[in-house]
Amino acid sequence: MNRPVALESLVEGPGWVGIMSQWVMWKVFHLGEFLDPEGTPQWLWRRGRQRPAGLKAISGIGYKSSSDHARVLCKRWGIPYVALEDGFLRSSSLGVEGDTPMSMVVDPIGIHYLADRPSLLENILQVPHTLSDADLATAQELIALMRSSGIGKYNNAPDLSDDDPLGRERPLVLVVDQTYGDFSIPGGGLCEADFIRMLDAALAENPEADVRVRIHPDCVTGHKKSCLLDAARERGLVLESRHVSWASLARRAQRVYVGTSQAGLEALIQGIPVTCFGLPFYAGWGLTDDRLAIPRRQARPTLVQLVAAAYIRYCRYVDPLTDQRCDVMTVARQLARQKRQDSQFAGNLTLIGVPRRERPALRRLLNSRWGRLTFARDSAELIPTVARETGKLMVWHAYESGDLPARAQAHGVPLWRIRPDALQWPCGDEQPLAQIRGLPCSPQQAQADKTRPKAGLLEGCARYRQVRRYLKGML
Repeated sequence: MNRPVALESLVEGPGWVGIMSQWVMWKVFHLGEFLDPEGTPQWLWRRGRQRPAGLKAISGIGYKSSSDHARVLCKRWGIPYVALEDGFLRSSSLGVEGDTPMSMVVDPIGIHYLADRPSLLENILQVPHTLSDADLATAQELIALMRSSGIGKYNNAPDLSDDDPLGRERPLVLVVDQTYGDFSIPGGGLCEADFIRMLDAALAENPEADVRVRIHPDCVTGHKKSCLLDAARERGLVLESRHVSWASLARRAQRVYVGTSQAGLEALIQGIPVTCFGLPFYAGWGLTDDRLAIPRRQARPTLVQLVAAAYIRYCRYVDPLTDQRCDVMTVARQLARQKRQDSQFAGNLTLIGVPRRERPALRRLLNSRWGRLTFARDSAELIPTVARETGKLMVWHAYESGDLPARAQAHGVPLWRIRPDALQWPCGDEQPLAQIRGLPCSPQQAQADKTRPKAGLLEGCARYRQVRRYLKGML
């Protein structure tokens, strides 16, 4: 079991942290864990001339207009304002889908997306030699995991198929769009019109390349306004709006152009050259091709030092399984594990022979965000149908017929066995809950062992509570 990670307070002295936004108070899960080193977050009722007793800081979301009143009170009372924002490894899905953030930024100096003022992250990067050897080793491990698994800030899309020819016949250049009104655009020294200038520069500088615009899906459907959608269509460019992970797409490119998007940082981590037309926090350090200057950023950190500062020193993490603070690798491994599970069961997955009482739990444990799970009975038509759908087949261990492996192999259908005792361990054991997803399934290699006793998946109250807590935290 993971021990809570000890963090130093960024605000000196005892006291509590005031919250003025109902959205922050009720929608930011684990707020107490993220702000615990600074003090217990409490609703700020009194907002007059006199500072409430024990109040040491006020916290809000970034530097947007919704936090203006909080910053006014901080100036009046002479206390620091602590900015909160989503961390750089946020969650397995999008925030608009209600997914709980596993990571948040806590910054009492500024915020990383405002280039007109310093931030805690910038101050760390100005002295990269102060990063410890342990931080650098963890950063190298994180880079390796992000490259192998393709995880990033959001992880709601599968990787691009290995069979896709994108970037193999012609050099690929990707221009990253952002939604109109994104607060980081003016914060990084740009306006929306600068994105058209960036697009034209990408075309002029890469005449032989396949230049594509990475459009957010919400912009294609019209839910949000895009900075580049109309310009890309006018120029006859391909809009890369497929539901695939950014990491797998960026790996195919020979260069990526960004305004202020974090996609540029994730492309750097994948080893791709990045051109920045704005001033995101990772620009100005000598790691990117910068079209705007920021003279105060004098240090020249390495990529490993940049990752250590941004992901390890700047962000805070909470394990949703234990509700405790954790380190970056705990969250990164969970995101990679869930993405691997979703990829493994992407497409059509058919389960046969599963008792009805076990189906709800199995649907939650084996369902993929990128697939469809159905329960069926074995029949002569089943395997040919699964083969036509290029699906996978899974059989409940005790109900497997003797010729099932041969029939599946004849049609080229992957066959898996799920064993009903895979989740059974003594109720007092401290088996990590995060391993539940990986335990039940193994590829079918031999005939079923009929000698194993039958047992229910959720037998035992203690085990039932463990599975429920896992599902509540992860699904």
